[in-house]
Amino acid sequence: MIKKTTRYIFIIFLFLFCNKIFAQCPYSTSFSGNGTHLTNGYYVYPDYDFSVTGGTVTVSWISLDNPNRFTLYAPSGATASSNWAGFVTWAGPWGASLNTPTGGSFSLTAPCGAATGCWRLVIETVVNTAMPPNLTDDYSISVTSAGPVYSLPVVSINPVPPQICLGNSSTLTASGANTYVWSTLQNINPITVSPAATTTYTVTGTNANGCTGTSSVSVTVNPLPTVTVNSAAVCVGTSATLTANPSSGGGTYSWSPGGATTSSINYAPGTTTTYTVTYTDVNSCTATGTGTITVNPLPTITISANATVCTNSPNTLTATGATNYIWSPATDLNVTTGQSVVSTPAANRTYTVTGSLASGCSSTGSVTLTTTVLPVITSSADITICPSTTTPLTASGAGVGGTYT
Repeated sequence: MIKKTTRYIFIIFLFLFCNKIFAQCPYSTSFSGNGTHLTNGYYVYPDYDFSVTGGTVTVSWISLDNPNRFTLYAPSGATASSNWAGFVTWAGPWGASLNTPTGGSFSLTAPCGAATGCWRLVIETVVNTAMPPNLTDDYSISVTSAGPVYSLPVVSINPVPPQICLGNSSTLTASGANTYVWSTLQNINPITVSPAATTTYTVTGTNANGCTGTSSVSVTVNPLPTVTVNSAAVCVGTSATLTANPSSGGGTYSWSPGGATTSSINYAPGTTTTYTVTYTDVNSCTATGTGTITVNPLPTITISANATVCTNSPNTLTATGATNYIWSPATDLNVTTGQSVVSTPAANRTYTVTGSLASGCSSTGSVTLTTTVLPVITSSADITICPSTTTPLTASGAGVGGTYT
């Protein structure tokens, strides 16, 4: 074979075409340039080595100025598919070759692994010594290969979880391929996403053969619920009801303290207490709300008065410990409201006063008045005596134990 020098353009294109089930990874290259006519009648052309992993290689003659031939040398075991005769076995290291006449195309099928230079294309001319030297012979030849047929990777995405609450994240794990590129431009696996709204994510997976598959998954973002709780003020010893009002229905409740699981609670705490409810909606999204039961103290009522009084004699009753007072019964009282009232009892009386604070909390106090009948006093009759003389005077009616003055 003649050593050749020439200028040429060598362009290689590699494309990947995939259908729903299988992918073809075709090889495409083209050779173009010109040969130089030598004095011995030969044109000088380059030889081209290229590598195709299996499949069928087709050589097509696009243009050639002068009658020439080109030979494609393939690995041993290659079989020809051509409308030309002339397939021969070549003893060299390149295995089989197929010589072609001018024009047309032919193909060879043979697996050849990944060795560089698996195929060799040799361009030769017909000897024509009558042609003057140094003429150029332009040519353009294309070589394509359907390549092997590989299965497409079946790529899938497992979102955990597939639905999230606003502000949370989901982990997307792709499987079925070797490497992955996500629509988020990340090339790691898995990825963690925290979308602000429902978003569809797509991953492209590439297997070891360079074939790709895609898969998409939507991460649903659910809004967070809201929940409000009323507050209440009570007096010591009384209860109040707190009710949770969520923005959406159908969820569950959990109160603290207390552990109640209803929408409303009724408690009578001994001191002011704040209660927190956690509401979980149908999408497992949560919200919290708080309500406070304020516990107000009761007033301590005391009454000052003369416990024993004379019948129909006025007696002042005074209450302390509260802000407002109401007395009962009204019998023998000058008024029934106010901190102090006057009683003129005609008989024994028990009075009750209800004292209340600004908070509305109240308590009572009572006092009993015991009345005594006024004594009827009698004395000795009037007598006349001389100066500086004495005479006894006698009084009666004070009763046993009574005193006279």
